[in-house]
Amino acid sequence: MGSGRIISSPNPEWPPISNAFGLPTLPVLGWLVGLRFAAAHGGRGVSPRAVAFGPIVACGYAGAIAFAFTIGTEEIAGGFFFALFGLAFVLPLYRIECLAGFVLGMMLAIGAVLPVVVGGVIALVSLALNPLLRWLWKRARRSPAQQAMGQFSSDRISEAHHAAHPPR
Repeated sequence: MGSGRIISSPNPEWPPISNAFGLPTLPVLGWLVGLRFAAAHGGRGVSPRAVAFGPIVACGYAGAIAFAFTIGTEEIAGGFFFALFGLAFVLPLYRIECLAGFVLGMMLAIGAVLPVVVGGVIALVSLALNPLLRWLWKRARRSPAQQAMGQFSSDRISEAHHAAHPPR
């Protein structure tokens, strides 16, 4: 039988963070994901498929990390974990449904608190880097001719505007 206390972490070398914090964490994540689903089905520019696909993939990925960790292959778990930072460049891991899926996938192995903290850091990295990479990708895809044409057409628009509305 259990001791009746809330276990702080599965590994005694880890910092003692009470899993009692996971109790309000899961309902809050569920509520936020529910808001995302409502926005997706309300037609507010959010794809319902993306909202449903994100937590499933994140839960599976985190489940693979948790499984590798629990069977004692920390090298594989670490490889999966550090690959998340690479994925943060190209995937929108900052979305709440991805964080919720990550927490659910890791929860059975290490509780809910540490995955929220780690997932939050990964989400912040993704939030900072993902838009930057997308902007760089769009900029790199434009050919020099398109860039020059864009400059000329904005100059023509500006000249036409000044011709129609001369300064006083």
